[in-house]
Amino acid sequence: MAALALFTHTGFHFGPNVNTAVMGTYLAALLAVMQQTCHEVLNELGVEDNPTLRMAQRLEKIALEDNYFVDKRLYPNVDFYSGIILKAIGIPVEMFTVIFATGRTPGWIAHWNEVTGGAYRLGRPRQFYQGHQRRNFVPLGNR
Repeated sequence: MAALALFTHTGFHFGPNVNTAVMGTYLAALLAVMQQTCHEVLNELGVEDNPTLRMAQRLEKIALEDNYFVDKRLYPNVDFYSGIILKAIGIPVEMFTVIFATGRTPGWIAHWNEVTGGAYRLGRPRQFYQGHQRRNFVPLGNR
């Protein structure tokens, strides 16, 4: 079931200046390309009979048709498909996180640079909790 952790919402909140319909379309297209590429790689390598890869494909099929995932608009993220590809080409599972992180590192560095560098700093405003400091627990039947 750990593979299902690689399913994610497509309805991310990208910020006030980003058209979420455009981003949703972009993400859907990206996932479609990754899904197609994954299936092409498996066919080309002739490894579609590998039990682990078959299980991943079966999880994908079940989740894409399951009401829970459909109702919550949960779809596989890019790492789900790239993980299947990496496994098919013989990359050790222990290296997956390193490979996934390596691809994201330039974006993380760019974000850090934008947040900390120059006169114009990007970032979220600080938030301070102003609610009750302590509340007594009230049993559900007494509410």
